[in-house]
Amino acid sequence: TNKDIIFFLTTPDMDFPVKDFDASNTDDYYKDESDGNETGFIASLNTSGNLKLWGTYIENPVPVEDEVIYDMVVDAASKKIYVVGQNAVASSVFGPAGSYQQSSSYNRTGSIIMFNEDYEVEWSSYYGAGQSSSVPSDNWDKIRSAALDPSGNLYLTGTTRASSTISCSTPSQQDQFPVCNSISATFFQDVNTGGNFGLNFDAYVAKFNTTHALEYASLFRGNGNDYGNAIAVS
Repeated sequence: TNKDIIFFLTTPDMDFPVKDFDASNTDDYYKDESDGNETGFIASLNTSGNLKLWGTYIENPVPVEDEVIYDMVVDAASKKIYVVGQNAVASSVFGPAGSYQQSSSYNRTGSIIMFNEDYEVEWSSYYGAGQSSSVPSDNWDKIRSAALDPSGNLYLTGTTRASSTISCSTPSQQDQFPVCNSISATFFQDVNTGGNFGLNFDAYVAKFNTTHALEYASLFRGNGNDYGNAIAVS
């Protein structure tokens, strides 16, 4: 409803109580247990804060490394909830058929999950360049922040260590990050302009439209480590 309080956290606890939003539907929770690693958890409360309406882990079914939530944004009109972060396994769990990026080539990369107003998963996708297992885990791609404009377009920022770029029409592959602009065919930055491309962190900005197509993506980078920490649409 309009008055739900929705929040997220990351926890190693395995005994957080999950809850179905609709007792007649046993699929409202995305994952009902944790493997004990750092795992995202999202829940909603009533406005009095004394009744949990819904709760679910955000985790792959394979017991691997951490799945972290970094940000969440709610569309006031459609009541859709976008959860963004970093996923830790190469699989298609976050990228079913119809996703922009259906699988992660290597280890951790950015992830997006969209829940509808009934707290059911309606869309999800990977986003980012997978890194090889030789790269330290804290250096892998991640989505750090999300925002929506009044039309419902989704904007993202985060960090990548991709060593090269690729067209948005081709979803990310290992060490390749997509850049594009479907409106003007130009973008702020698409290639290495100096420094240690692929060795340092690079910030990025990306936009998915309401049909979940990637319309714009650009790097923002210099010679050192650059981090995309927060994004807003005015």
